[in-house]
Amino acid sequence: MRILIFKISEFFGFLNFKHSQLTTKMTKTYENLDSSAINSITIEDNVVKVVYNSSIGKEYTFECQNTVEFEQQLTAELIDVELKNGKGSVGRFLHQQIKNQVLVENK
Repeated sequence: MRILIFKISEFFGFLNFKHSQLTTKMTKTYENLDSSAINSITIEDNVVKVVYNSSIGKEYTFECQNTVEFEQQLTAELIDVELKNGKGSVGRFLHQQIKNQVLVENK
């Protein structure tokens, strides 16, 4: 039994070492949104990219210090939109995030 525990801990130690050696970029893209204003939203590291329906060929890039919190709030907004309870609006949500400087446009 001790040999098995040692081998398992050795294996997890190897995984931790390998994980620290990797540089991964997590990218999440939200498309096909139920929004008259927003075509897509992409979250990558500390950057949020938005494509508006009014200019599909242009991508607007914003810095975001806390993409985890932003994504949680975006998900809640998308659920409200999906439930069609009249409270949710992706365009209004993004406008508020920009106004509150959660999202700061890269120019």
